[in-house]
Amino acid sequence: MSRNKFCGCGKIGVIQYSIDTDKDGITDDVDLDDDNDGVSDVQEFCNLGKGFSCLPSGLDPSGDDDLDGIPNYKDAINDYNGSLQGCVDGNNDGICDIINASYDTDGDNIPDHLDLDSDNDGITDLDEAGHNQPDIDRNGVIDGAPSVFGINGLYDPIDKDVNSLTAGSKITPIDTDGDSVPDHDDLDSDNDGIYDLREADYGYELADLNNDGRIDVNGTNPVDANGLPSIISPALNGNKPIGYPKDYDGDGVPDWHDLDSDNDGINDVAEASLPDDDNDGIIGTGKPKVNGDGVATADSKGNPLTATNKPTDTDGDGIPDWHDADSDNDGIKDVIEAGFSDPDNDGQVGTGKPIVNPFGQPKEGNKSKTPDFDKDGIPDFRDTECNLVLDKPTLTNSEDVCTNSDIILYAQSNYPSTNFVWYNASGDTLSKNSKSLVINANNTKAISPYFVQIFYNGCKSTLSDPLQVKLKAIPLNADFNAVNDSYRVAINGSLTSNVTLNDAYSNAFNWIVAVATAPQNGTVTISTNGEFTYKPNNGYKGADKFTYKLAYADCPDIFKTAEVVLDVNNDNVDDCNIPNIITPNDDDENDVLIIPCADSYPESELTVYNRWGSVVYNERNYKNKWKGTYNGDLLPAGTYYYTYKLKPSDSKCKVGYVTIVRD
Repeated sequence: MSRNKFCGCGKIGVIQYSIDTDKDGITDDVDLDDDNDGVSDVQEFCNLGKGFSCLPSGLDPSGDDDLDGIPNYKDAINDYNGSLQGCVDGNNDGICDIINASYDTDGDNIPDHLDLDSDNDGITDLDEAGHNQPDIDRNGVIDGAPSVFGINGLYDPIDKDVNSLTAGSKITPIDTDGDSVPDHDDLDSDNDGIYDLREADYGYELADLNNDGRIDVNGTNPVDANGLPSIISPALNGNKPIGYPKDYDGDGVPDWHDLDSDNDGINDVAEASLPDDDNDGIIGTGKPKVNGDGVATADSKGNPLTATNKPTDTDGDGIPDWHDADSDNDGIKDVIEAGFSDPDNDGQVGTGKPIVNPFGQPKEGNKSKTPDFDKDGIPDFRDTECNLVLDKPTLTNSEDVCTNSDIILYAQSNYPSTNFVWYNASGDTLSKNSKSLVINANNTKAISPYFVQIFYNGCKSTLSDPLQVKLKAIPLNADFNAVNDSYRVAINGSLTSNVTLNDAYSNAFNWIVAVATAPQNGTVTISTNGEFTYKPNNGYKGADKFTYKLAYADCPDIFKTAEVVLDVNNDNVDDCNIPNIITPNDDDENDVLIIPCADSYPESELTVYNRWGSVVYNERNYKNKWKGTYNGDLLPAGTYYYTYKLKPSDSKCKVGYVTIVRD
């Protein structure tokens, strides 16, 4: 707007400028950045979020475009931009009693173009401008000799048109979250629902009692001439330099721009206990609606939102969850509880510094939802009590276990990377970290119920239902024994006998017999009751042998072995070894007189006599069937005598005795 427009309208006041706020040698009426904070004066007032469009490029807020002697930012009567909000001029002197809201974002009565912290969030405009220009003394003003500010007062490295008096409008303010509120006016520059005041981590949130994201300015906490509240003003706090805003995870993205300030893969909005259904790291669902201060008030669905500077500190250790590597202090880092890997155990996703996107989120992070395995509504990274589901453990065989055998208990979990802990009934820990438990049962150890518990991501299940292991009552090792046997077998003949005839065992238990090692020069078949048939290879003559196992039927892993030695030689009757005792009580054990070579001699003849010489049994082609009977009746217990011929024409026969034993 031409300054001459106001000529002839009465007495014209002229501002005699000698003010140079930033002391760069350029007076404010010419200086395009009066406070040297890296944000041009024109752009200091570009807050579309509040309905303020940028000032025209030719308008200087420190100037006097209507030549009334009042600088533009204090002028109550002007027509250079009708869109600017009016001001209150109670005494009608033409000067705003309080600086117009369009010039003073934080309401501290310091106009933004002179205010080093335009939004009073504790972060200087220079930091929020994002130009990374030098400020070694940390006073919020760009360092440098007057020569680097040219004739227009704008720092040359950021001046797109050096020395132009309209260059200020060509600097685009940083708007990290794209909400039309530039960062130097935005109280939540990344829209994560956490005020920049809190994320700068200066401790200034203690001076924001009304939780509006601004340092409270009052009589005990005034602002200096540069718009800095006393707690951060070097002029008012003993020249203590302003610290650099926090970049907690060291990824190059300051926390007030960083959606994951500790790089644990969990967005800050989640760690602040704020809603984020689409898990984009921004508060609410979709792009939120913000007020003129850049603070989200509702999500895209209209759900109300409230930002905070009050940290969620689950474990009460003084470290907010969005900085805490172990928010619930359960000994498991949040990055692991979020389902990511952390080989170097530094609390950040992956090994070393993770690669992050422009918003500070690790590219390996940001799962669709923060894990909550027990579905109790509390995410795992802050859940110390969980409802993990665990089934009763099982055995690899049955729940009845044999003495001196290994027992393998097995548990199953649907949770990855689960730790298993096994206990006995006394609560003693038996094993850790294995889903199976191996124990040995013996007669001197009582078998108690067993329990298992799982631990996952700092959560633990309740104890499982007990698995009761029952020890089967079986005899001690001395209660049974397998005894070696020896037989003669005719060449090209066969031998049938029972290996248990001389073994020691109790009939109170069930026993089974099986071949342990087969003969090398013949074949053998054996039944579970011990009866076997051996046939040497055709034409073979010499020694042979096999071994067998005598085992407890219910616990076949408990057994004794014995060897059967075979002499394959000739067909002499002396080669037939006839047992001298039978116990015919129908228990299928030694009930029958077994002549081993009977099957090899189909013309053989067996004759049995009582002690008076009377024949009580006679049979040709004997088939091992005599059970101590005479004409179908049981013979009394006692000793009987026999003759056995291999052939009727043989003059030689085998003679011996057999004792019948009855219970």
